Amino acid sequence: MRQTIISILMLIFLSRWKLLHAHLCFDGSDAVKRHRPLKFCSEYSGLGCCSTKTDSAIWNEFKNTKTKIPTQYWRTCEQYLKKIFCAKCDPNSGHFYNIFGLDNLGDFPGLCKGYCDQLYSECREIIPYLTNNTLILNEIETSDSFCSFVQSIDQRYCFAGTNFAVNKRSQKKDPTTNPCLCLQPFATGLILPSFVIGVKDDTHRLFIGDAHGEIFIYYLNGKAEKEPYLDISKSVVFKYDLGLLNMAFHPNFNENKKFYVFYGTEHETVNGRQSTVRVSEFKQSSENPNIADLSTERVILELDEPVKYHPGGQIMFDENGFLLVTLGDLSFQPIGSTLNTSEMAGSVLRIDVDVYDADGRPYGIPADNPFVGDPDFLPEIYAYGLRSPWRCGQYDGDPSSGEGKGRIICGDVGWNKWEELDLLKKGANYGWNVYEGPKCRQKNKCDKIANLEQPIHSYHHSQGSAVVGGYFYRGCQIPKLTGKYVYGDFTGWLATLSLKSDQWKSETINFCTDLCTKPLNNQINQKLISFGEDVEGELYVLEGRFPRSKNKDGVVYRLVDPSKSSDSSSCIATNRLKIFLTESTQLQTSTSIQRHSSIRPQRKQMELFSTTKSPPSGKQSLFSSLMENVRGFIRRFFRKFL
Repeated sequence: MRQTIISILMLIFLSRWKLLHAHLCFDGSDAVKRHRPLKFCSEYSGLGCCSTKTDSAIWNEFKNTKTKIPTQYWRTCEQYLKKIFCAKCDPNSGHFYNIFGLDNLGDFPGLCKGYCDQLYSECREIIPYLTNNTLILNEIETSDSFCSFVQSIDQRYCFAGTNFAVNKRSQKKDPTTNPCLCLQPFATGLILPSFVIGVKDDTHRLFIGDAHGEIFIYYLNGKAEKEPYLDISKSVVFKYDLGLLNMAFHPNFNENKKFYVFYGTEHETVNGRQSTVRVSEFKQSSENPNIADLSTERVILELDEPVKYHPGGQIMFDENGFLLVTLGDLSFQPIGSTLNTSEMAGSVLRIDVDVYDADGRPYGIPADNPFVGDPDFLPEIYAYGLRSPWRCGQYDGDPSSGEGKGRIICGDVGWNKWEELDLLKKGANYGWNVYEGPKCRQKNKCDKIANLEQPIHSYHHSQGSAVVGGYFYRGCQIPKLTGKYVYGDFTGWLATLSLKSDQWKSETINFCTDLCTKPLNNQINQKLISFGEDVEGELYVLEGRFPRSKNKDGVVYRLVDPSKSSDSSSCIATNRLKIFLTESTQLQTSTSIQRHSSIRPQRKQMELFSTTKSPPSGKQSLFSSLMENVRGFIRRFFRKFL
């Protein structure tokens, strides 16, 4: 047991110190530079994963397979056959063959979508000769089913028939100021996407909210469940700024299956129907993890919203497990002050959803809220003086020192001159409507503002029209963004905010020109609506039509680095290890299979470092298999580096 614990600790240590390289071979080793050219897979004679012996074996396999293929397909399909056989020589074949085990493609590389469509269109008949995997062969009836099955889960690392290491798109110099990024289409056919959020329950699900009232489940390969996870479209008011705006999972979601949504709705009054904003609790179905139970709705908070503008809409749990709710001034004209602390409008509320208050509220008041016991303030208020806060992000802290952990930045939409980004602080007053951004609007009141907190960054309307708050980047695919707060503007530009020498500095994110080739985009085509993030910390950009319509024009993009130069393998290895250890007793449960059942037959989830073995039965065999692979990795490491 001592040896196995040391093995795990060493793997984590090596991963965190980036001794694993981005180039990764199909057998788990690192790609190396060859001094002797390869005779068959000659395009990989430089940096690659094949020795001359492996190259010779591939040549023999190619010859044997070619003799079985009818001669009428040779001329058109011979190159496809060779390229797929030689894919193992690619310096990133470990990603194509997914040695981290989220797919069961066996001896078949994960393909890029476009290349797969081309292969199927021109040479469908040779596919049975490329693999013996019955799971793949069962899917070759149509292009959609085949390519959905064999395309790489992460399309940033997929096989497109070319040497990934010398891919021209990866090496071409872009004329714009580097670094530059691209937008990779992830989900389409939405009316107005409003949020993307991952859940830390080891299912790798993404929840995408459509403002008209539905939440859909997507997976990292872009596939989605057919039925919505939650459909409250009959209750949602989808007009002006209202709609289904946000979602948050309870910190103990794995046990209690509770989640929360913020949406606009309406109810009958003596004067007719009155619109409101509402925060409600729901539970996931006990029978189907991909559907919410509508009957479990518990209304936590509800406020009248007569004009349907500036509802706020962010809900999130802080480090202490309390729910934060941002509310705008619920107005359109700058006539009402959010400095009236006997009302909730224009505030960040902080509440305890796990208890009922003695005064009859369906939530509790945290004892350390800043205004508890102050008769001039509602006890729910954590901060106030906001106009229209739209999207907040919470920082995990510096990886080495932990500095900044729990820091929250919110975008607050201005009136007619200034947009601002605010660092959320306990008891702070952000000054609306006496202040807009950094400037005083009402000269006779400015010096009377108590606890005024100026924005950490602001910009004039000559540079944009409405700020869209975002998230701190904590992924591994774009290291140049690590620790930075990514935000944007409704007009379509993106930027980062970072703390340097005690000053917050904003830097524009450049979209690449030459590198963003189809299907990648280098601009927001409509309006920037929101941002989202998955459990791994990768960011998503949401665009939609405005003014709103019922057309399904909304698009969710993944923010990507087209150079693919990130050192991602260490992050992947560390994260997969965490996932595996938490799932070790659940790998064979029906959840991992059922969650895709409405899409296509699911590729079975495999072991962390294996691509060919079936999942062993029982907790002990899973642990033993993991330990054997960990020991194998450490042996390979010491042979290479020591």
